[in-house]
Amino acid sequence: GARHVCGVRTDSSVACWGENDQGQATPAGTNNFQDIAAGSSHTCGLRSTGAITCWGRSAESQLAVPAGSYIDVVAGSAFACGLRADGTVGCWGDATGGKTIPPAGAFAELTAQANFACGLRIGGNAECWGADAQG
Repeated sequence: GARHVCGVRTDSSVACWGENDQGQATPAGTNNFQDIAAGSSHTCGLRSTGAITCWGRSAESQLAVPAGSYIDVVAGSAFACGLRADGTVGCWGDATGGKTIPPAGAFAELTAQANFACGLRIGGNAECWGADAQG
C-alpha cells in the first residue's frame, strides 16, 4: 500500500504493519487467506473459499466487493479488482477515470497501480483500463 504492507503467512493468517489511520493494517479476520492486496488506505484479502474481504477506508466504496468467487485480487489507490474463476473481472471502489469498468471477456492475470489496472488475456495480449494520463 501507500504506507502499509501486509503478507499472508504459511498458516493462512494475515500480518500487516505500517500506517493504520483508516484501519488498513488491521485485518478483518486473520485466517484462511491465500492472497493479499494493499491499496492506499484499504486492503483486500482473498480467502481460500474464493471470497474477498476488504478492510480500511471505505469512502470510495473500496470495501464493497461484488458478489462472486475469485481466484486473484489486486488493489490500486482507492479501488480493487478481482479475477473470477471464469476469467471475468469485477472491480469496485473509486470509479473516476474508468478504474472500475474492466473490459468484457476473459483474463488470465491482473495487476493494478494507483489509477489503472491491466489484465493479461488468455491469448497473451494485455489490456488496461482506468486513468491514461501518461498513455
